Amino acid sequence: MAACPTFTADGNWVVITQDCTMGGEVTVSSGQTLKVKSSDGAKWRIHAATDKRHFTVESGGALIMQGVELTGGKSTEGGAIYNAGTATLSGCDFTRLYHGK
Repeated sequence: MAACPTFTADGNWVVITQDCTMGGEVTVSSGQTLKVKSSDGAKWRIHAATDKRHFTVESGGALIMQGVELTGGKSTEGGAIYNAGTATLSGCDFTRLYHGK
């Protein structure tokens, strides 16, 4: 499976064009906005890195996601997303998430 593009929290869209695997957990810090969407109306899968959640949104950070599926995340809190900031999700699915150490 292809590696995901770099998730840069600069307010521009990160467009997913195929199923992909993350290299590690992504943190959205205070004052940052990360926007992620699938291309062309498809719903592409974003697989978590081994034994990691997908995203952590810190207080004051923002995550906006459209039309993606987050799968395979694992954490003791929030298998896909741990949100202490703002998360706006539209048309997203969550599958095969795990809670535990």
